[in-house]
Amino acid sequence: KSGSGKTTFADLTLGLLKPSKGNIYINNNQIVDGSFENFDISYVPQSINLVDDNLKENITLGHDFDNNLMNKVISFSDLEEFHKIKQDKSIGEDGSKISGGQKQRIGIARALYSKFEILILDEATNALDLNTENKVLENICNYIKDKTLIIISHRSSSLKSCNKIYEIKNGDLN
Repeated sequence: KSGSGKTTFADLTLGLLKPSKGNIYINNNQIVDGSFENFDISYVPQSINLVDDNLKENITLGHDFDNNLMNKVISFSDLEEFHKIKQDKSIGEDGSKISGGQKQRIGIARALYSKFEILILDEATNALDLNTENKVLENICNYIKDKTLIIISHRSSSLKSCNKIYEIKNGDLN
């Protein structure tokens, strides 16, 4: 439900907020004072920030370029056609020249390009049609088999690959 605390949960998990009570554990390790330095976490928020540059620069954000990894994340994010057409073209300030679904898929590609143990998708596929969403989520699940994936979504279809599903209701995680 909107306003139930899903994004707050992500912010707590990312260490952006400290809990007002209780503790946070990741892999049975208590997180103390918001210190997540021992964890590589990649995050795809609801709204993706992009720079006025090409696809490669928006995915790598200045990290070392790895062509094989770039090809994988473009494929997993269902950006092959987009890459063929707009490969070297600017996508506009904050993605003004592309669709919301393309922005989200670039955000997903960026997250997959990063080194991570935990991937958090916070409404990261809400601008995608169901077929594209299913394809992208299936690709992600196949790609990160040995990693933790947290999907925050209103859509039950987004959660079909999850082995555990929690609901936030009245401020409680059930």
